[in-house]
Amino acid sequence: MISLGEVSALLAAVFWSIAVIIFKSVGDKVSSFVITPAKNFIAIILFGIVCVFTQVPIWYDGLLSSDYFRLIVSGCLGMGIADLLFLYSLNKIGANRIAIVNTLEPFAVLLMSFIVLKEAVPNMIQSVGFLIISLAVLSIALENSPKKDIDSKSYYQGILLMVLAISISSFGIVLMKPVLFKLGQVNNSIYNPYQLLLWGSMLRLLPGVLITIIILLLQENWRELLAPAINRDVGLRLLVASGLGTFFALNFWIIGYAYMKETALTSILGQMSAIFIIILARIFLKETITTVRIVSMCIAFIGVVFVVSG
Repeated sequence: MISLGEVSALLAAVFWSIAVIIFKSVGDKVSSFVITPAKNFIAIILFGIVCVFTQVPIWYDGLLSSDYFRLIVSGCLGMGIADLLFLYSLNKIGANRIAIVNTLEPFAVLLMSFIVLKEAVPNMIQSVGFLIISLAVLSIALENSPKKDIDSKSYYQGILLMVLAISISSFGIVLMKPVLFKLGQVNNSIYNPYQLLLWGSMLRLLPGVLITIIILLLQENWRELLAPAINRDVGLRLLVASGLGTFFALNFWIIGYAYMKETALTSILGQMSAIFIIILARIFLKETITTVRIVSMCIAFIGVVFVVSG
């Protein structure tokens, strides 16, 4: 029988996939410099409402100063800079290509865990998985079709920036791993793990909002960049995508990790978002699904299974 954790992990993948499609539809009209702080700000409001009803503390003092520092830096990198690069790349190369390149993330997290946290070095099976995923990403990078719908410079720039986004995001995830582990172990008469993980996620969003607002204001034409977001249709799409992608997906991701004993299975189910994105991009964005992309997606998914179950 499917567990609560498995359902939550799948729902996180579904909600994130839908959000990516909406963000792509908005990205043609609004700059990623605006979308990134907007989505994080909307998510903070939603998290704040949930925190009030679930009695999540405004401040939790059970962590070390270094733990708070880790959450703040992780938020700046992951929810700020990495998301900014992700949304920029999404608008450059499209949703289905982004989905395939993003399968590099599980191995990137493993590698960063080894470098930063001195965890076990990726074993032979995981390394083979990385090579398999790299083959899939390389096949997308060398695909001939992009020249028909996007110029070569933008195409390769988008792929490189997406790889950079994955690297920064993975470093941010690894930075907060020890803190999330601590919060997940707390279970007393005052707080449960879900409440504290929710609090940690909201705290991580705050520096993500601040850093992206600063980056936006540093743009000379920031007023012009903001103008399209005032449109009612665009604003509604941003609200829905932010709610689904940054709030609901993150919430279900937390529940998935909290209620699933096998972390590897959670990661595999999370990577199902790549398949969902490709399907939804075809239906709603009319993006082309080439044979190369279908084969690349299958190869990448096999690689992900190797990486997370190794």
